[in-house]
Amino acid sequence: MSRRLSISVVFSTMFALAVPLLSHAQLQQDGILGCNQTGAYALGPASFNSVGGTFVPVSDKAVTLNTGYLVYKECVLRPATVKIREAASSAYIQAELTRVNTGNNGNPIFVRNFRQENFQAGDKARTASFFTVTNEISEDYRNAVQISLERTYAQRTQAPQMSLACPKQTGIFAQIFSLTNPACDRIFVEEMARNQLEANSAAEQDAWRTQAGWGLGFNPILDAYGNVLTPGILTQTIAGQAITSGYRQLENANDIGQMVGPLLAGAANRVLSAATGGLASMSTSQGGQPSYLSQMTKEASTGLIQAITNIALTILGPALTIEQDYGKAQNTMASDLTAAIGQLRAAENTCWNLVIDKVCSTTASSTSTGVSCTGTDGSVLVIATSTAFSQPIVDAQIKPLSDVVIANVKTSNESVDAINTLIGDVQNTNSVDIQKSALNQLDQLVAQGLLHTQPDLDKATQQATDLNTALFDTTTGLLPKTYHIWAGDDSSGNTGAIAWDGASATGWCNVPTTAGVTPTTAQQTTLDLWIAQWK
Repeated sequence: MSRRLSISVVFSTMFALAVPLLSHAQLQQDGILGCNQTGAYALGPASFNSVGGTFVPVSDKAVTLNTGYLVYKECVLRPATVKIREAASSAYIQAELTRVNTGNNGNPIFVRNFRQENFQAGDKARTASFFTVTNEISEDYRNAVQISLERTYAQRTQAPQMSLACPKQTGIFAQIFSLTNPACDRIFVEEMARNQLEANSAAEQDAWRTQAGWGLGFNPILDAYGNVLTPGILTQTIAGQAITSGYRQLENANDIGQMVGPLLAGAANRVLSAATGGLASMSTSQGGQPSYLSQMTKEASTGLIQAITNIALTILGPALTIEQDYGKAQNTMASDLTAAIGQLRAAENTCWNLVIDKVCSTTASSTSTGVSCTGTDGSVLVIATSTAFSQPIVDAQIKPLSDVVIANVKTSNESVDAINTLIGDVQNTNSVDIQKSALNQLDQLVAQGLLHTQPDLDKATQQATDLNTALFDTTTGLLPKTYHIWAGDDSSGNTGAIAWDGASATGWCNVPTTAGVTPTTAQQTTLDLWIAQWK
């Protein structure tokens, strides 16, 4: 079987990450996605019949194989690589934009409502430091100050118009605060606390605006303690790359097989559309339809499925033809071996009839002791024929080959059935699991070199020709040479030169073949030995 050349693991790695169809298809480096000899021979010039013309095409095997590699790489693997890239890009875009839209506790990690989020940042800081600041106020009026701070803050931030109302005054001050220590004066300490709270709020808002500016509107990734794990500029850059990935692939396409799907290419355009919800809507369902990202990855997955199916069929089509022709060559050898056995048996039977005819003076007939006749010497002969002369030849020279050929025929028939099944399964769009299983099986067959290629077929065809010659050639063939040996021909080809000595097959059939012909000395010796054997 042929051996495979290796290919980068990028293909199978991206394959497993890209789409659900192939997430469990453990395709190998030297399988259907590799520059393998199965694909190379499938697309090599020698694999195609010449059409017309008066010239006989000449194919150097090295040129054929190398050209096949190039054709397979450019016409089959390159478009598949594009689809793998598109599927992987779509999966990447879906993951990144989903994170962009939900990474802030289910909310986007980019600024959506500046004024609201700016207020929320300050309000959060004020609330977090409220009691830390106000708990240092004297217990005599701490509660009153806290209530006043909260009331005025609520009026200022939620209902600022309330500051215009003139509240009714009742009662008088119960005491006069110290004028020398502001912290002992309720009015001054309240103002001091207010200033500190507002300073905290302003500082936090400034920090938030700074971070938003660094990230061009995108928030950083923070840990539970508020520490930055990923700066906002990186989240913005990654999101931008994901959004424009399809456009760049489309822009850089220089081959029809490199065109990407419209949803991937149009992702950036969709982000700019307010009517469809912009970036924030990319991962959400609209109008009962799947989200844009889901549709995009499905489109890429469909394209990849088609590309991989094309690869599989590119390999399987020629493989089926080669396997069928390989089976024919094996069947031809099986037929020749079977014919050889039959002809040996027939020749042996003819020889027995010749010997019996020459040693018997009466017609042989069946008796209680077996087949017998009256010999030419007047004795009773008990005829005992067998396959003693043909069987050793069958056992030693035909059966070993026959066993191998029969096994090859069985394997080839099973392979044809398997390839036909795979052709149907890889096109079965109704079952992703069936497609996965078929791709895995095909990948294993290619990686392990179990599919016959053109050289295998050429070798089998030549073996069939050589076997026919070895069996039947009138000069060197096994059967003609065996007949000469049985007939007692010597090395110079003079018939009847060697008599049978009873120890080997040489000359055992060295008897006259024509009625009324006087046996030669060697022939008479052979007949005498058979008479002695059957007395």
